[in-house]
Amino acid sequence: MAEEFSRRRVLGLGGAAGLAAAVGPVVGSATAAGIVVRPSGTVVGPGLPLFGFGSAHHLAGSNTNSWLRYARINAIRVFAKPIDWIKPSDVSAGGVTDLASFDAMKARVRSDPEATTYLNWPQILDRYENDMSTGTNKFVLNPMFRELNELGLTIVAQATLDGSWKLDWPDYWGRWQRGYAHAYYLAKNFGVVRFATHNEPDAWGSADQEARLEAIPSMEAFRRLLRFSSDAFRCGVEDAGLALGTSMRAIVHAPVVTRSTLHANGLRTDVRDTSDRTPTNIEKNTVTEGYWGKDPRDDSVGWGRAALEGIYTDYRGQVVDQPIFDVYDTHQYNEDASWYPGELDVIKAKVRQYAKKDLPIVYSEVNRYNTSWFDGVNHTLEYAPIARDVGQIAATSTHFGVGQNGGGLLFFKFSNTAGYRTGFYYTDETTARNDIRGATRGAESLRLFSRALVGDVDRISVPVDARPASFHVYGSYDAASHRHQLLTTQEGASAVTFELDLSGFTPPVAVDQVVTVEEVSARRPGGISRWVTVPADKRVSCVQPGDSTWLITVPDASVSELPPLTATQNALVRNGSDDADRALGGDTLAVQRKTNAADEVTFLRFDPAGPTTGTLSRAVLQIYGKVEANADICTFWVFARPNLDWDENTLTWNNAPYLPAGDSVLHNSGKEVWPAGQLSVTEDLDYHRLDVTDVVRELGTAPLTFILIKQSRYPTDTSENDRRVTLLNRNYVSTWARPRLRLWTT
Repeated sequence: MAEEFSRRRVLGLGGAAGLAAAVGPVVGSATAAGIVVRPSGTVVGPGLPLFGFGSAHHLAGSNTNSWLRYARINAIRVFAKPIDWIKPSDVSAGGVTDLASFDAMKARVRSDPEATTYLNWPQILDRYENDMSTGTNKFVLNPMFRELNELGLTIVAQATLDGSWKLDWPDYWGRWQRGYAHAYYLAKNFGVVRFATHNEPDAWGSADQEARLEAIPSMEAFRRLLRFSSDAFRCGVEDAGLALGTSMRAIVHAPVVTRSTLHANGLRTDVRDTSDRTPTNIEKNTVTEGYWGKDPRDDSVGWGRAALEGIYTDYRGQVVDQPIFDVYDTHQYNEDASWYPGELDVIKAKVRQYAKKDLPIVYSEVNRYNTSWFDGVNHTLEYAPIARDVGQIAATSTHFGVGQNGGGLLFFKFSNTAGYRTGFYYTDETTARNDIRGATRGAESLRLFSRALVGDVDRISVPVDARPASFHVYGSYDAASHRHQLLTTQEGASAVTFELDLSGFTPPVAVDQVVTVEEVSARRPGGISRWVTVPADKRVSCVQPGDSTWLITVPDASVSELPPLTATQNALVRNGSDDADRALGGDTLAVQRKTNAADEVTFLRFDPAGPTTGTLSRAVLQIYGKVEANADICTFWVFARPNLDWDENTLTWNNAPYLPAGDSVLHNSGKEVWPAGQLSVTEDLDYHRLDVTDVVRELGTAPLTFILIKQSRYPTDTSENDRRVTLLNRNYVSTWARPRLRLWTT
């Protein structure tokens, strides 16, 4: 690092003050404020077990799987109603008129699940392979579930059994068969064992009150729904296991309510006061006015209590040893992070009170706002305060135990289908495949959360001296990567100045180890914003901007850096009048999206890309350059593609892969191209870096091409058009300024 600094001074990049701002989170004095962050080696719990999104469009040949991988999730909820693929004509009427005949027919179906005597499997299988789902999300079940299996995601099937739950045995029998066949098929073919019962039975919208009363006219009808649905799912999954020669058990989610606690007056208000929180939707609803006061079904007992008190009663009305559902499933919108600690305490207490045991808690829909409220506040997940909010909701919920017993968070929803502002990723619904075009700041905030607090990490205690209420810190240690990680959020417009004391980490960190800060804020939508080496006293001064999320990564002392890899090939291509030209730019490369043609895209190849010895701890793509004067900053996408064949001496826009004529956007990239992240370049002629560990780790030592492209995420995403980024290429006379891939291993 010392050699790099001296060379930057030779280039006239300023003295010590300028260097401090460029390479480390060093602005102002932390000690004056008295805020000291002291991460420890004390483990307080594991990472969040279940984290993901509600699914959206997912069509064959699209790039959706690549973006799901980029999102760093381990679970996904799919609206997969059996009626979409298994029609009433596909199941047997069977002459079911009472409990005895129901049980007799059930035994016959289970004795040979794949027989066509009672289930029209040829027709059902054809629909699974070819029919588009109904509703907002476009997908064909088999192709989508195959791709989800490729990612190893835990699938939660929202398998609502539509229809009336009045006392009607023929109707029960038809819906039980559909639920059973659906669960059997998904479990046997895709390993799906998580099934959720009726979605939001308590929802009470004026447009569909009559339909809801027809489906679930009373709380007793709701209990029947739970019992029959649960039995269908459990039998289907169990029989799928028998067919595969193994043991499988369904994990059933219920009651899947719109929310579990409410403000005492029933108002849905965007307020910070949590003192009036009540267990409405668990206990009976005492609200008499407004949205929550119109539903007569919960006037005597709440939805949560009705489900929990009946958890050991099956569809026969008999008390059983095993619960009929396994997970307390709820939704929550329109509250900030301060709401969740108290709500989790209430839910846990009520679960113990009525179920007589602890259950995992899963928020199968959660977001800062729901669709109507996003419209009301006239913001999206691109707005920095909301992006910070969702990351803080995730971190706070994890800290206060949502992950206990296997619980989790499934944010709603993955992409902005039908223009919904609840979507975390931008989908292009003008294309046949509904490809994803990019990520919101909210999505990037959740990616930082995932790296810090999800999965196989140990969450650690992080005491903070003189912590202001606006500042939140959460820590972890990733033993597989030998990395300490701190997720910090700062509420409000004001920055926070603090000192980071690295001396308490276990395992310890070493002097001169590289610390990175990745930032989601109004100015930056992700990527590395700060870079500093650990000083002798292991104390680093930091200033975090307002309404931002940071991920601070500190490798332990066992990690060491390999000699950096320099790009083995690079090329600049430009559309418009230069679309057939090669070897553009001389010693420089460029990235730009022009308002009128002349877009520029850079290709970099590293061969090999990953370390040939040791275990990868971190990989960082490093370029040296700047954005043109008066542009302030420009952020572009970096994509990765292994084993891509191209030659820097012959590459042009016209023959470059994935670039359509006349538009700076990746086209027909499918699953082959991996999003690696967003890289922001300022007016300072300096290093600009992006953590690409996920990509390099997954793709190993294969030759790896990075595509640097400024593409619009949505039609009006033009604010950074005509900002030209230039960077030095692999032939530049000073080797330290060339495009490099920096690798750290253990």
